[in-house]
Amino acid sequence: MAPEVIDNTGEGKKNYGCKCDLFSFGIIAHMLLLGFNPLKGDSYDETFLRNKACDIDLNKKNIV
Repeated sequence: MAPEVIDNTGEGKKNYGCKCDLFSFGIIAHMLLLGFNPLKGDSYDETFLRNKACDIDLNKKNIV
């Protein structure tokens, strides 16, 4: 899920466009092609926070 979608909660929700879908597609394509999630943390909470901050580690060799 794109960081903009995570931040889009509560009152005053904004519409988001195809850029968010493209971000999600890129993460899924990365996982399929290289075999690891670039946003994966040591726990669910860490993964969520890395996703929200868009903290992508392309060098980490985690297995999905």
